[in-house]
Amino acid sequence: MTVVGEPVERWLAGEHDRTPFDLVVLDPPRKGAGGEVVASVAGLRPRAIAYVACEPSALARDLRTFAEHGYRLASLRAFDLFPMTAHVECVALVEP
Repeated sequence: MTVVGEPVERWLAGEHDRTPFDLVVLDPPRKGAGGEVVASVAGLRPRAIAYVACEPSALARDLRTFAEHGYRLASLRAFDLFPMTAHVECVALVEP
């Protein structure tokens, strides 16, 4: 099992063994992962992507980009981790 724990932009830009990944976990900042990162992650062709989001609009934008690369939203869960605020964390499971 390979575990990578560094900013995805830095890892994607580096020279690494591109052994296929079974699962990618993305936990981007509030602005989302962005089109370039989503396209690169989708290009790795993982079996599933778990996307942790704190901004619903950024999640929606990135899910649209995943869909353009052959992935679909398989499930979505929302967690109220910050009671008494408007912030909700979402975990989306994205699959080919």
